[in-house]
Amino acid sequence: MARVLRVLHLIVNEGYSGRVDLSAEAIRLTRQLASVGTGLRRVGNEPRVCRTRGR
Repeated sequence: MARVLRVLHLIVNEGYSGRVDLSAEAIRLTRQLASVGTGLRRVGNEPRVCRTRGR
């Protein structure tokens, strides 16, 4: 899951530099992951990673 979240993070960052469509898709996918309870939780309207182990 950490690798998936890392890729989504990179895609969102690419969207900020001109590829808004990529950013929107990464946000959509992150929200889908949050909705199925994959170690993400919602803070307001935004999904956030919920750490259960150290580091």
